[in-house]
Amino acid sequence: MKSLTKVFFLLAFFFQFYNMIISQSIQFNSPQNGNTYTNGSSETTISVYCDYGYSLSTYPPGVVLSNYSKLITHSETFDSRYVTIPNYFYLAPGSYTWRVELWEHFLGESSYRKTAENSITFYIKHTLSVSNNFGSGSIVVDGSTTSSGTQVNKYIGDNLSVGAIDQSDGNYNRTWNSSGTNDSNWKRYPMSSSGENISGASSRNYNYTVISNDNYATIVADLKMIYSVTFQNNFGGGTITVNGQSYSAPTSPFQVVEQNAITASAQGQGLNGIVYTFTQWSDGNPYSYRTFYPSAHSTYTANFIGQPSNYGEYVNFGSEVGQPIEIYWTDNINSNVTQYQIWRRVKHNGVVGPDTHIGTVGSGVQTFTDYDYLLTSTYSDDLLWYDVRAHYSTEGTYSDPQWSAVYGEMSFSEESEPIIALEISNELPTQYEINNYPNPFNPTTTINYQLPESGFVTIKVFDILGKEVALLVNENKSAGYYKVNFDGSYLTSGVYIYTIQVNGIMQSKKMLLAK
Repeated sequence: MKSLTKVFFLLAFFFQFYNMIISQSIQFNSPQNGNTYTNGSSETTISVYCDYGYSLSTYPPGVVLSNYSKLITHSETFDSRYVTIPNYFYLAPGSYTWRVELWEHFLGESSYRKTAENSITFYIKHTLSVSNNFGSGSIVVDGSTTSSGTQVNKYIGDNLSVGAIDQSDGNYNRTWNSSGTNDSNWKRYPMSSSGENISGASSRNYNYTVISNDNYATIVADLKMIYSVTFQNNFGGGTITVNGQSYSAPTSPFQVVEQNAITASAQGQGLNGIVYTFTQWSDGNPYSYRTFYPSAHSTYTANFIGQPSNYGEYVNFGSEVGQPIEIYWTDNINSNVTQYQIWRRVKHNGVVGPDTHIGTVGSGVQTFTDYDYLLTSTYSDDLLWYDVRAHYSTEGTYSDPQWSAVYGEMSFSEESEPIIALEISNELPTQYEINNYPNPFNPTTTINYQLPESGFVTIKVFDILGKEVALLVNENKSAGYYKVNFDGSYLTSGVYIYTIQVNGIMQSKKMLLAK
């Protein structure tokens, strides 16, 4: 009895030892437990390579006659006795648990026995990027501020929390715009495809739900550029109206979101003895009230033509009856008003004659004597009007006519010489000069010029591109005062240049044809 018990004990020990020896391993080489898998394509599924290895039982004590393996995936079982187990699987994002089993048939046994198994869990996720539309800078991803272009791995249906941050890209400040014009919106760019707005994603902070074809998609914050816009007048000061409010020019920069509008209005104004009349904006637009749509940092200039003001001129006359008429005035306060033309208009026998330029003096003189007429105390023969026309050298313009009246009579009869004949030579010009009036004009203007000495005179008109449009004078002239009419009726509105060449001297002035 003791011998039989001993035999049973030895057999039990043998079988236990036998089972321990022949139980071998089987393990996944790929995929591996706990790993997350992605790939760099736009496919909705991700390719996963499957490979596993195992070792069979060794002899002694058992002899393996044959073996097979099983792969049990999330959806089906593959038995190596009947099918070739695939190496590649195409999986949608999700969590997967797979198992492999090793089955062996030993000598002396009637069936296969499972000798080893191994289970793993792995994860398939889409890779998404979150970026600013200018490529760099900072952005909020899942509650953390990070760099633009940050990648995250997500399941289908997962929430991706994104947030836009106002910032500078080095050239422009950028903002999440919700002004109502060209508003910001989150955009989705599938891999290798053009982007499109995400419906309902107009808020700065947005929760995006990952969809099946989001692999390697990019979610983009559409920040808008802010342009710095300044307005100024070409004469360097004055005022200008922006968005309905008056500002000193040049203005401080206004911040305008791209494709948004800003309005400005250029007003005629007076400054330092000069009256400025608007002509056009720096881009050639002739309308003083404008709506601008900036496309970059910009400075918009309102161009004006300046001409001297008559304010404070205070023209008055001498009081000695029977003496040549003396005209007095106060100089313009602007230092660039350098000369004054004296013009006369005469009403004789009820007929008003033409405006006549009778002399030019420099600034500081403030008086002129008309030796052609003598002052009378009451109306006797002629009613005389005089205009002292200030010349603004910066623009080559003159003040508008402002006539002052006095009574007088001619200082000589038809039979006699002028009573101050010796003074005639003193009234010849002392310098070369050319100017025109009116300026701006439509369509004609008179170009006045003076020569201190005789010479061959050429006067031409050019357009702003330098093309000659008129030859007005091309002949010898004696010293004196002259005028020539210019008719611009056949020309388009704009700035023109007129020039005089004589005795090696050339002068140019601008005039504006404003139809």
